[in-house]
Amino acid sequence: MGAKSSLKSIKSNSTGGKPAGGADFENLGLFEVLYGILFQPLPTIKRIVSAEPVSLAIFISFLASLAAFAPRIAEGAAIHPDPVPVILLALLAAVANLLLLLTGVLFFTLCARFLGGDSNYFGFFAAAGISQFVLFLYPVVVFISRLLSLPTYLGLFFRNVLLVWYYLLFLLSLRESQKFSSFRAVLTVAGTVAGLSVLVFLLGAGALALVFSF
Repeated sequence: MGAKSSLKSIKSNSTGGKPAGGADFENLGLFEVLYGILFQPLPTIKRIVSAEPVSLAIFISFLASLAAFAPRIAEGAAIHPDPVPVILLALLAAVANLLLLLTGVLFFTLCARFLGGDSNYFGFFAAAGISQFVLFLYPVVVFISRLLSLPTYLGLFFRNVLLVWYYLLFLLSLRESQKFSSFRAVLTVAGTVAGLSVLVFLLGAGALALVFSF
């Protein structure tokens, strides 16, 4: 009993009383986390899910939305003397993206619960939010496309590649946060999207029926 107690004490002191994943995350710097999202997504997402750095996820998600609008802001500054409307639109889009992420993660977490998920909302949100860092590459792709005078369809292709990349990281975040299989993660996404689509359709049909009833 004494040996076991000493071993538990050593483990607790070595991690500061936190889970091992949280301790690993604290040992990582910001740039290491972002590098891991790009090149070592699986172990990085596991650490993020364990540590739940929600504030960092909000920060990255907000800046990622602004980065996606950077080319349009640059165009507005070049064409119009007052780019303020475009900047305000970018800020509104960033807030909308953050709200969409917050509510979307909530719906996916609720649906995952029916499939045996762990209901780890904050871990899922943190991983999904930080994974949006890949969207920072969008203005880089636009800049290179214009610099090399690449055809428009190639720019659209690379943009879609970034979106697919993010969706895969989103699925990985869902799987690791809920601790179930990839199949259940895909089923969760498909079921949530289908359920929300039916709900929107029913609400829209009900609203139209109410309008035409008067």
